Amino acid sequence: MIEQIKIEDIPILDLELLKTRENIGVTFLPKLIRAFNMEVPKLMEIIQLSYQNSDYNNVKELGHKLKGMCLNMGALRLSEIGRRIEDEEGDLYLILGQIETIFNETMYQLDQTM
Repeated sequence: MIEQIKIEDIPILDLELLKTRENIGVTFLPKLIRAFNMEVPKLMEIIQLSYQNSDYNNVKELGHKLKGMCLNMGALRLSEIGRRIEDEEGDLYLILGQIETIFNETMYQLDQTM
């Protein structure tokens, strides 16, 4: 049996990826962070509602979307949450219980890198 990596062992951000985003343009990264900060909470809310309504297919699809959005932003830990949701890996209730905390940690680190 393959041991699952603990979520807290995954870096919150991929700082190298963020550096490449900075090189695109001075105003690009702040715009990307603002969009991320607006869209991800909406997506997290829809995931939670789908879970409460037992719409597990939608939960999986939204987990995939969350994973992609977060990878694009370099939000590794939050992306891993999306992957686990998509792959139904682990206790979904516990995973969803972590999502808001990890999002807040991610936004804090993003703010600190600016």
